[in-house]
Amino acid sequence: MMHFITKAKQTEKDLRTRFADDKFAEWEAQVIDALDVDFSLVRREVHTMEEFEQQLKAPFLEHKEKIFYRGERVDDRARPLIPTIFRNRQALFDNGDAVAKVTADFVYDFYSRDGSYMHLYEKVMDPHPRQNLYRLFAFSQHYLDVSPFVDFTKSLYVSLSFALKNRQVYPAPLALYTVKIRDEGDYTESLATANAWLEDYKVYVFRRREDYIKSLMQSGAAGLRQMLRQMERERQDMALMGNAPSAKLIGIPTNDLMRYQQGVFLLLTDFSLMFNGYPTKNIREDFEVTKWILDAEICPALLQMIEREAPWYNYDCLLDVKTGFEKAAKFDL
Repeated sequence: MMHFITKAKQTEKDLRTRFADDKFAEWEAQVIDALDVDFSLVRREVHTMEEFEQQLKAPFLEHKEKIFYRGERVDDRARPLIPTIFRNRQALFDNGDAVAKVTADFVYDFYSRDGSYMHLYEKVMDPHPRQNLYRLFAFSQHYLDVSPFVDFTKSLYVSLSFALKNRQVYPAPLALYTVKIRDEGDYTESLATANAWLEDYKVYVFRRREDYIKSLMQSGAAGLRQMLRQMERERQDMALMGNAPSAKLIGIPTNDLMRYQQGVFLLLTDFSLMFNGYPTKNIREDFEVTKWILDAEICPALLQMIEREAPWYNYDCLLDVKTGFEKAAKFDL
């Protein structure tokens, strides 16, 4: 027997789905606000070049503090500051317990499951990668785009160039992260120290996917009861949540391009990841992150500043060391 869905029933179904989506988005927004996963408490806006010069450029040129930078082409809550390994959650956490403990062994095993990746790495790069995790993870960040790291740079110009991308039109503000490590012990250029930090790496990840919660919400009272039972079973695991991250910065270039870009890796450890965020309201005193929102109106002036003061860091040069140094050879400060 064929069943026909009337237009009215389809409309009702669409409205239920839209309502569930809206309610989930509202609930997610409340969770995100409660956890301050987007660094909203340390969010600062820059509207003029004078403000930029005073608040960002002057500290960069003075070199009085260790400040590291990351530029984003748009201020978007969907682009949180999380390591690359957690951006494709479905590939890592498709099923299993509600909370997963991600450690160095977890990451290493993930690489080992990925076809012949580790076979080739051991053959041509390092026959003993488990004893040199930093080299393996840095290589994988560059060439597999999966690691516990977040890319940062010592250069304000580089971070701006990645955010500006030589665009002629800027319909929305840019985002620029700065990280200050007050404790010198949280920054290293020692390979042994970096490897030791990675051996101690651990992050608790909330596995439940958004679609699963949406489906429960669409199931009405039965779905709500099921979700409550699930949450009760997970109560002890959920106690793992709520740890503010500790930060480590590793300044060990592993290739010419990373050295040219003055790249450093931010390692966030000892925290819990829920949805795409983690609690940041109680950030430890040795870890200071500021999210700067740069007004779209000043973006053309920022682009001109780079071309005037550091043309080798124009976006066209960022991924081409040869072009960058050729441009530097023709330019006098």
